[in-house]
Amino acid sequence: MEKINKLDILDKRIKSFLEGYRQNIALFCNDKDEITYILDNYFSKNQFNDIIFIRQNGIYLTDKNFFANVALSLLTGYLNRQEKLDNLINICQEKTYLPSTVGFIKTTLQKDNIVFAEVLELINKFINETSRKCLFILEEFTQLQHILNIDYDNFAKFILLQRNCMLILTSSYLKEAEKILSLKLDLLFGNFEKIYLNESIGLENLKYLESKLQIKPSLFFTSFFINILEANIIYYDIVANVINKTYQLNNSEEDTILSVLKNSIYLPQTYLFERFIGKINLLKEYFKNYPDAIKLLMLISEGYFRKNDLLSLGIFDTKSLYNLLEKLKQLQYINDYGNIYKIKDKLFSFWLSSVFKVYYFYPFWSLENRLYFFEAKIKSEIAIFKEEFFKDKIKRIVELLSLFKNDVIYVDNEKYILPAIQRANFLSYADKNYHLLIAEGKELVFAAIKDAMVEDTDILNFIERSLRIKNKKIRKIFISTEQFTQPARLIAKNNKLILWDINEINRLLGIYNKPLLPFHDKDQRRLI
Repeated sequence: MEKINKLDILDKRIKSFLEGYRQNIALFCNDKDEITYILDNYFSKNQFNDIIFIRQNGIYLTDKNFFANVALSLLTGYLNRQEKLDNLINICQEKTYLPSTVGFIKTTLQKDNIVFAEVLELINKFINETSRKCLFILEEFTQLQHILNIDYDNFAKFILLQRNCMLILTSSYLKEAEKILSLKLDLLFGNFEKIYLNESIGLENLKYLESKLQIKPSLFFTSFFINILEANIIYYDIVANVINKTYQLNNSEEDTILSVLKNSIYLPQTYLFERFIGKINLLKEYFKNYPDAIKLLMLISEGYFRKNDLLSLGIFDTKSLYNLLEKLKQLQYINDYGNIYKIKDKLFSFWLSSVFKVYYFYPFWSLENRLYFFEAKIKSEIAIFKEEFFKDKIKRIVELLSLFKNDVIYVDNEKYILPAIQRANFLSYADKNYHLLIAEGKELVFAAIKDAMVEDTDILNFIERSLRIKNKKIRKIFISTEQFTQPARLIAKNNKLILWDINEINRLLGIYNKPLLPFHDKDQRRLI
């Protein structure tokens, strides 16, 4: 996966820091637990004995616990001993080690309130006394304000002046983190290199899953999991481990999929079940009317993802629905695409509709009935996926276009205006893998779909055909099931054409709850 490869940058920066050049890092990822998991794996395989590690999280701690944990990291690294903080302080005092640092630790821990500036002062005193290099890893740094009074001017001064401390800041709150880095920590010296552990789709995920498997299942089998796991490395590692234990050649792959899901998300003792129940339980802390929040998540997981669709059910009034959606968005449970809302974690959404639903609506059902419901639900999902997987790609794209209801959605700073199509005429050129669509709605849509790489000549031909349509309000879209050459993109841009390559189409398919289109593997030249 690309997000794994991007850790090469982190590796280079840490090694450069050891050689005297410091470049601070900011790691962004949609899932805070995935960032932790990726860092755990990296540091378990890469040891840096010449650096004192300070690794803290901006959530779940009090101000005093946060300060004490930083002190513990410093003294543990310096003495190379695993002891309680009080024991390490006593050892230092007995041997007269680090008198300034230890004295400051004891004095500060006696205070009722501790601020972030005192954490930075502690690190400063330690470095000044020891001349040791420190790596300060602060996970979910934007949430630090909830447990410590943080003065970013003071933080910026520390970063500028203390060059023997390298910082790695992580966040799953991307917009908030980017705002802090651009407005409060945008420094001439000591600035942050941003690494986005973005969502990879399709081929990268397939290759990663295949690399984890000890067997070679069909592309239908692996694609099913790619569609529900998206790009979360934790999920891939867990599911791959279960597949390796359960996959048998004499069983049908549909039965194996059912068995894998039962042993990874259905059974209460599994990590993923506990993780998702934890997400449900957190709602009780954040919402006075938490049953409404759960109900709303359940509805979105069932496919009611437009605000108007949710209102039409008559369960929520406009104000209540707006407040619930805004709070769930702030808490990172859902993504707001404009007039469409989706649960951020696709596997969590899948779990809600296939596992939690029976616990929520039928709490008194027997274990046998619950399992029967789950198995029936999974078999239905497999059948639906199988039908879509083997369906003609062009037909699937046309079906996607028919789902649009004059939606305006925003994804990664991209704006999509998706007109409703009422009447459509379709023309195919089978010998060229080329198809034309003229559709009416609020505006006229003229679209071309090519089941291959799109060249500049394809774009020029499309433009020529579009000139024959006498209509001022016309939306021109060219769709490729692969990619566009650079000259094709340039011509399209100059002529104000909308281009959707396979990545754009798969992004839209995901938003509209449809399986991804297959990819072309350019290395092996096989269709997936």
